[in-house]
Amino acid sequence: MIKLPKQLKFTSISYFCKTPFDIVCPRFWELKWIVGCPWNCSYCYLQGTLFGRKNLIKRKPLNKVVNELDRLFKWATEEKLQILLNSGEVADSCAVVSAFSEFLKVCSPLLKSYGVHKVLLVTKGGKREIKPLLDLPYCYRRFYITSFSINAIPVAKKYEKGPPNVLERIEAAKLCQENGYEVRIRLDPIIPVEGWKKAYDELIDFMFSIYELQPSRITLGTLRGLLKTIRFTNDKSWLIYLQNGEKTGWGLKMPENKRIEVYSYVLDSIRRYHNKDTALCKETTRIWKMLNLQPPGMAPSWANCKCNCVP
Repeated sequence: MIKLPKQLKFTSISYFCKTPFDIVCPRFWELKWIVGCPWNCSYCYLQGTLFGRKNLIKRKPLNKVVNELDRLFKWATEEKLQILLNSGEVADSCAVVSAFSEFLKVCSPLLKSYGVHKVLLVTKGGKREIKPLLDLPYCYRRFYITSFSINAIPVAKKYEKGPPNVLERIEAAKLCQENGYEVRIRLDPIIPVEGWKKAYDELIDFMFSIYELQPSRITLGTLRGLLKTIRFTNDKSWLIYLQNGEKTGWGLKMPENKRIEVYSYVLDSIRRYHNKDTALCKETTRIWKMLNLQPPGMAPSWANCKCNCVP
């Protein structure tokens, strides 16, 4: 457990440590330099987090963000910690391109000056959204990890109507890979629409066989119906998949047997190409065990978890 000194108070940085005991989700750092998302994904939890106003983009003054990062990194140096800051927990990291470009220009020199800390960029962006990364000098690129949220084409067409299409996201991930960035993939939420097995097989073939992606990690998740998300979501059609679902410490999930079916099938499909770290997002320990996946460490830290948000 990391304990920040009382004098280290931040407005744009927080340490996430509120995971319910029955959920595997390690503690991680959040960087909230921008809040809100312009995309229109039906299931988005930000609808609840921001009380239905997820499209209202709020930016923190970058000079204050840099000041807070500098203070955090000085403390981390004293504690001999290497920090990964997730900038995509309350926003799409890259969606507001002009703001993202300014963020990179201001924060990259600071990251380079310390040399050991990194920022995780989580996005559904395409070529336009990741262009600032391609323009960034090579000396800064090792301080950013790009994590692309990708879904099966029919799922994206039905429930992810705002962001670039799936193939554009895969192309953007490939460009990042070719330009020296570590790439991670999130298949989340996997939704068992009609013909889902074929759709996810095709997606995985696209990523690995056609585009030759080599992600360092893949994180899988299914729908998570938090109470506030359900209350504030505009499109409630996705809630049909949560009928007779399991109530967990992280909201209402699909029935356990359906999650097992979904995870098992997609994991088998991925293993045809990828034998590196693969994890589940905010899932119960019971599901991990039923899939013959060793729960990564012990609650509440889950120190051995190799999922999206941690180093």
